[in-house]
Amino acid sequence: MVLDPILIFGWGPFPSMGISGACLATGIGMLSQIFVLFVLFLKKDNRKSFGTGNFALHWETFWKMIRIGSPEALATTLEFGAWATFYSLLSGLGAVHILVVSVGQSMLMAFFFFGIGLEQY
Repeated sequence: MVLDPILIFGWGPFPSMGISGACLATGIGMLSQIFVLFVLFLKKDNRKSFGTGNFALHWETFWKMIRIGSPEALATTLEFGAWATFYSLLSGLGAVHILVVSVGQSMLMAFFFFGIGLEQY
């Protein structure tokens, strides 16, 4: 988040990059986060307490998780594909249509999350 305004609008030696700057800032931020978490993961205290240095893949457990998670992964992939197709078709109508649908979808998701939260309570 620190790099966003610097790379989007430009500051000092950094030129204004617009959307490309936002993309670059997000990528740098994500890679930094991965690096920090990986270093913490392999920290000596964590290796002793949680055994994070033991990189053994248990194939039986791995395939069991794949069998359990595959139907949900397929459903999620199909859902994202349907939304991508919908927005692709909608893009031919114009930006206003996409904006209206995006606002409606955001409101719908808020209600879904509220319902899911109540369901788990």
